[in-house]
Amino acid sequence: MNTPKRQGNRMNSITVKAACLFVLLASAIPAHAAEYLLFYLGGQSNMDGTGALDEFDNTPDERILRVTRSNTLEVATEPLNEAQWESIGWRHRQGISDMRVLFDYQRPTADGRIVIGGSDYPYYANDALSSGNNKPVIELLTGSLFTTFPQLEGLRIDHAWGGTMGFTLDFEPSVGVMGEHKNLFYGVAYNGEGVGLGQTAGRIISELIAGESSELTKLPVVNHKNPYLGPRSLRVVFARLYRWYLTRSPTRTVG
Repeated sequence: MNTPKRQGNRMNSITVKAACLFVLLASAIPAHAAEYLLFYLGGQSNMDGTGALDEFDNTPDERILRVTRSNTLEVATEPLNEAQWESIGWRHRQGISDMRVLFDYQRPTADGRIVIGGSDYPYYANDALSSGNNKPVIELLTGSLFTTFPQLEGLRIDHAWGGTMGFTLDFEPSVGVMGEHKNLFYGVAYNGEGVGLGQTAGRIISELIAGESSELTKLPVVNHKNPYLGPRSLRVVFARLYRWYLTRSPTRTVG
């Protein structure tokens, strides 16, 4: 199995999108508002004050400390030929997922591969970041792919990668403003749904900066205070107990 050859390009793409979001938000700041500070917090960025973004990061707001890290991994197959696509009956190339609590999600790519992710969402002690290389989960995903599509048994796995997500105890994000002068705007903890929620958070932040009131700024996620997650040193115990609870039956579904 190869390490992801395209991971650098993928990360560059994420960086470009993040920069575009930042420019969009910055364009909404009134000309007189030079005193505003805006933090882009996403992916593997520092969400709990353990790194050194700048001097402000050493004293994070209480709400940011209520975010923990969970990790997800994905694999991509070699391109399928037409006969292989026909054998599995996946004609219209929709994205699909199963109904397990720790579910898989699968979708085809433009060059004819299948990308599958999920199956497990490991937590590393002390909120450690994902290295992108968790062999047991990668093997779990590969096995799940061939369980779903036994016709593809033996198909080569070309790429495998992973990353870190921000999660909260109540599975709710928080978007808003903080700080003594109410000039630090943030959006954190999209709980695995950052592609859609990140864009909505950007719109909320731009309206908060502009001092506007709308349906978006009245959403319950605005300045939402997430529950306390417990001591960081004990979170690995809670995470493993919760995983055992979710997976105690291999057929357990969200229904």
